[in-house]
Amino acid sequence: MYDVKTRERALALVSQGRSLNSVSKQTGISRAAIRSWQTRLEPLDRNRGAPCPRCADVPTAIENPSSYAYLLGLYLGDGCIS
Repeated sequence: MYDVKTRERALALVSQGRSLNSVSKQTGISRAAIRSWQTRLEPLDRNRGAPCPRCADVPTAIENPSSYAYLLGLYLGDGCIS
């Protein structure tokens, strides 16, 4: 993720008439990222939702352990936890 100053510098190069391709090559930033910054410069705030119960200072207990075990088994690939 790029900070706002880097985004502003890349957009300044585009506003000087340079192509997205040349700005991308010069800065090492993808053309898709530069293109998306033209519509929204500020990064999305990923912390605006409810905090993750696992990542809290004091993690909370799993609400439904059997469903969690089933989901973990599917994630591991065999669908079964022994």
